[in-house]
Amino acid sequence: MSKNSENPFKPRLGKGRALGGKQGKRFLNRALSAAKRAGGIASGGGVSIAGSSFGRGRHKGRFGALHYGYTHSSRRRVVVKARIVKLGSKGIAAAKTHLGYLTRGGVDRRAGEEELGKGVFYDAEADRVEGGSFLERAEEDRHQFRFIVSPEDAHELESLKPFIRDLMQQAEEDLGTRLDWVAVDHHDTDNPHTHVLVRGKDDRSEDLVVSRDYISRGMRDRASELMTLELGPRNTQEIRQAMTREVEQDRLTSLDQRLKHAARDGDIHLPLGENAEERQTRSLLIARLQKLERMGLAKQTGAHDWHLASDFDAILKREGIRGDIIKTLHRTMADHRVDHGASGYAIFDPQSAQAITGRILEKGLADELKGSYYLIVDGVDGKAHYVEVGNALDLEDYPDESIVEVTARSADLKPADHIIDKIAKANHGLYSEDIHTSFDKTASRRFVETHLRRLELLRRQNIVERHSDGTWSVPRDYLERARLFEERQARNQPVQVSLKSGWSLAQQKKAIGATWLDQTLVAGDAQAVGRTGFGADVQEALEERRGHLMQEGLAEEVKGTTKYRRQLLAYLQKRELEHIAGKFSEETGLAYKATKMGDAVEGIYQKRLTLASGRYALIEGAKEFTLVPWRPVLERARGAQVSGMMRGGASISWHIGRGRGL
Repeated sequence: MSKNSENPFKPRLGKGRALGGKQGKRFLNRALSAAKRAGGIASGGGVSIAGSSFGRGRHKGRFGALHYGYTHSSRRRVVVKARIVKLGSKGIAAAKTHLGYLTRGGVDRRAGEEELGKGVFYDAEADRVEGGSFLERAEEDRHQFRFIVSPEDAHELESLKPFIRDLMQQAEEDLGTRLDWVAVDHHDTDNPHTHVLVRGKDDRSEDLVVSRDYISRGMRDRASELMTLELGPRNTQEIRQAMTREVEQDRLTSLDQRLKHAARDGDIHLPLGENAEERQTRSLLIARLQKLERMGLAKQTGAHDWHLASDFDAILKREGIRGDIIKTLHRTMADHRVDHGASGYAIFDPQSAQAITGRILEKGLADELKGSYYLIVDGVDGKAHYVEVGNALDLEDYPDESIVEVTARSADLKPADHIIDKIAKANHGLYSEDIHTSFDKTASRRFVETHLRRLELLRRQNIVERHSDGTWSVPRDYLERARLFEERQARNQPVQVSLKSGWSLAQQKKAIGATWLDQTLVAGDAQAVGRTGFGADVQEALEERRGHLMQEGLAEEVKGTTKYRRQLLAYLQKRELEHIAGKFSEETGLAYKATKMGDAVEGIYQKRLTLASGRYALIEGAKEFTLVPWRPVLERARGAQVSGMMRGGASISWHIGRGRGL
């Protein structure tokens, strides 16, 4: 180094260290392990190239697939939607429900059959595999990949299976690992598509980490490439026809994507074009802009200039979703041969809609990727309502033709939250039953139990902590954390669905129990029922039920008014329970024990019964059994010992296992 250097290098000699020391080895092992998990080290014969993104396949995702000289517009278009789903105990349960809906009836086309049948899973080798076996293998997985693959030209393929198998084989090569996957084809929409489920484990049983780039772009490019090889590139006429079809669509299209890409702060300049192809494309873009102008999403500002609304693409997405919902409503009503007319359809808006009551006509997936569901409710107001219920509702609890009430779910804090927070802050962050009753001498045990149930729910969310002595630790920011929990719950389940009757109208007309029709008659709510659609059916059923009660001597006409037997609902409920209990006693030889307020209940929870009077739990002891109001929490203890205390009406406080209150 030059003597004139401003920063002369001065080596500092120190103690020599072995390169293979323990610290060096530990660091090297950690680095290699992290690189391997991220996909930086090849496994299974794959080749990975370092990049800025984590996960396998990032090179393919970042730089795209080989297009064999095809232009972007000539390649066959394939839409690939992807989602990574966390599993665990709750995730597996939701995955099982999702699996059931993917294989529901009326989605898959069989060779030689005109009507659609049940969906059937297949994999790389077999045309029929069990989805349940796939989930059993995935029980310990951290996550699962879900893909929806929808080729624009799927109708031209004799079968989607060979295409999907080629795509998954290519994905294995790109990711450098064997994949455990199953797929099911759906033909129940305008565009045939395939659902592909991929386990979150590689061929070495390690967590499968896939690059975000590959999920978002690489998979789609591979699918497009394979479709183009299968059917050949799109010719000019096909491209022009596809773009022409998009001009008048009320949804986000590829023309809109071109406009968005060309816009600068919403402003677009469209020159005349130098050749015939550019001029044809320009005419289609102008036609699309004129359509957007009629929708209030664009405005012409000059001979060749336009301005787009800042949120035009988001609005078009919503319009597309709304259009799909309207199609679903029309199809459902047609399937059930119900005609509500042009104004007889509604989309339930949790932000502004009033509560609705009606029968369930259909259940389905609102978002097949996320696993969120919808209900079609034929309301007593004479309208058919589309209700998105999120992914936290077990739709098996709501059979078709059952009567439900739908209300918006509030994201507000519960009244109990403010009381818990106030008591805890006055007692050094602690809450208990004794502390509560000392704080408020008028609080009943039943009132305190509502607070304990609230705390138990929030304990499972790691918001509060329960101690062995029965006290609870409540954090100082309890209200804020509880509010965030409620907001999250409202997003996952935007509505509350209350089952009014698990029986159809036809089943209720002459039932021996206390039906929803009886509740409506006794409460005098018949006037609130509409006179058209399902409302007219309810009015007819109410008249038949009233006549049936009169025949049984449980009602009479007095001066033009119907008078019902005193405590009619309690009488009908008791009559039905005794009838069902008598049958069960004959089958088992066990004695029936009726319960009343204050009675203790103890035994094995066997099953749930859906009666005209509601849902009841069968609790079986050594020599006797009882029927008590059912609550969802009992399903976690089917076949297990439970105990509880009747609190009157349909209220019962349950304990499962080691006396944990539920």
